[in-house]
Amino acid sequence: MLFIFATENSICVIRGSKMKGKKVIETDISRAIIEEYNKRLLEHLENDVVIVGAGPAGLAASYYLAKAGIKTTILEKRLSIGGGIWGGAAGYNVIAIEDKDILDEFGITAKKQKGLYITDAIEFATALAYKAKKAGAEIFNLIEAEDIIVKKDAVEGVVVNNTAIKLGRLHVDPFCIRSKFLVDRACLLHDIVRICNIKELDYSRFEQAVTAEDKAKWQQLRTRYEGIPHEYAAYDILIDKYPALALTIKKHRYVGILDEKEKPNTWEEKLVYYADMRVMHDKIVPLGERLTEAHRRNVFFYKTQAQRLSTIAKVDPLIYSLETEIFDKIDFNPNQITDEFIDSFSVTDNCFNRRGIE
Repeated sequence: MLFIFATENSICVIRGSKMKGKKVIETDISRAIIEEYNKRLLEHLENDVVIVGAGPAGLAASYYLAKAGIKTTILEKRLSIGGGIWGGAAGYNVIAIEDKDILDEFGITAKKQKGLYITDAIEFATALAYKAKKAGAEIFNLIEAEDIIVKKDAVEGVVVNNTAIKLGRLHVDPFCIRSKFLVDRACLLHDIVRICNIKELDYSRFEQAVTAEDKAKWQQLRTRYEGIPHEYAAYDILIDKYPALALTIKKHRYVGILDEKEKPNTWEEKLVYYADMRVMHDKIVPLGERLTEAHRRNVFFYKTQAQRLSTIAKVDPLIYSLETEIFDKIDFNPNQITDEFIDSFSVTDNCFNRRGIE
C-alpha cells in the first residue's frame, strides 16, 4: 500500500504494510476505543443520578451511590478528575482532615497528628477515583454541562458538550443525558457571593488555603455586586447558562415566599428554600432555632420594629407550612434531620425506596 502526501512544493511517497491476509493494528486500536466509548455513553444516556464535577465530593458521592446499586454517572469538564485535591494546600500535595471514617472506607493510609489525619493528596485522589469506578460509577471526562433539562417544573437531566468544542467557542449542538436526580455544585454560589456583603474577611477561618487568585476573584465580585442581595447576585451569575437553576436560587429569599411571582413553586425551589432555613453557619439546626437566630441578626434590616414583627408574623407560618408539606410527602419527621443523622446515614439504606416526592 502506498501513502502519498503532497505539499505545495513536493510529493512524498511512503510504502506501507500490505493489508492482504491481516488487519492493520492501528485501525483495530481505533475501532476498539471508539466502540467501547460509544457503548459506555449509550448505556449512560439514562441514569438514576448524574453528578456534575468529579472533584472529591463528586467522586465520594458517586462511590456511595453506585455501591448502593444506584446507576450513577459523573461528568467532568477537565481532562483530569479530582478537582483541586491534587495540589493539597498551596501546591503542597498533602491534606489534613478531622474525620478518619472516609479514609478507612477508601483504604487510604494516614497518620494522626494533633487531632488531624494527615494523608497524601495523590493517594487520596486516586483512591476516590478507583473506588468510585470499582463500585460501578461511570465517569466521562472532557464533557461539560452547559444547561439542564426541565420538564413539568422538574429537572430531568443535563445538556452537555465536549470541552474542546466549548473552549474553541464553536457553534456545535450539544446532546442530552437524562437522570432522575442531578447533583451540581452551582449552589455554592449562594455562599460565594455572600462575600460581597462582608466588610472584613478573616482568611484564617477558611478551611482551605486562600490564594491571591481567590482574593482577586472575590474583589471582582465585591466590586460588581456590593450592596446587592446575594440571591440576586447568584441569579445574575447563573442566568445565561443555567436559567432554571438561577431562578431556583433567586427564590430562596426569606420574604420571597410572600410574593406570588417570587415564592418557591417547584419542588426544587421549595427544597432549596427550606434547606436554607435549616442551616445555621455550618450546622443543621431545628427550624425554630434557625429563624430565631436570623431574626436577631437581621433586626437592622427593617425601618421599624412594627414592620419587623409584621413581616415575621406573615412569613414564619408559611415556612412552617412548607416544612409540613415537604415532610408529609416523604413520611418523615423534620426534627430527625440533624448533623448526626446525616453523618450516620448510609445510602446503602437506599433512600430511593422511600415514598418520594411526586
